Amino acid sequence: MRGRAVRALIVDDHEDMRGLVRMVFELSGDIEVVGEADSAENGGRRWSELRPDVVVVDYRLPEANGLDLAEWILSQDPDADILLFSAHIDEATATRAQQVGVRELVAKERFRELPALITGLAAADA
Repeated sequence: MRGRAVRALIVDDHEDMRGLVRMVFELSGDIEVVGEADSAENGGRRWSELRPDVVVVDYRLPEANGLDLAEWILSQDPDADILLFSAHIDEATATRAQQVGVRELVAKERFRELPALITGLAAADA
């Protein structure tokens, strides 16, 4: 690992997907998973507690979608780095994500690309 690891929060209602993303991050050596959440509400709470460098959030979550969570986080910290991670990205979702301020949209089948995207964001922020 070079320098300080990027601190990440994973918000996805599927435990298996959180585990897969966590494993990819751990294997990268550059990203430390500091927390996980299974809903937008829990994701907001964990973000407030942990203040991670990046949040990887699923679009489809119980009680609110990932863009609602992203919008709330960005209202608290306009510089927060958020990646929307979903199996269902359509044009309307992409447009709203851009309006909200999400940094990247990532299709779930591209999960292996997450570490490179995140370390790229961290380098751009430095």
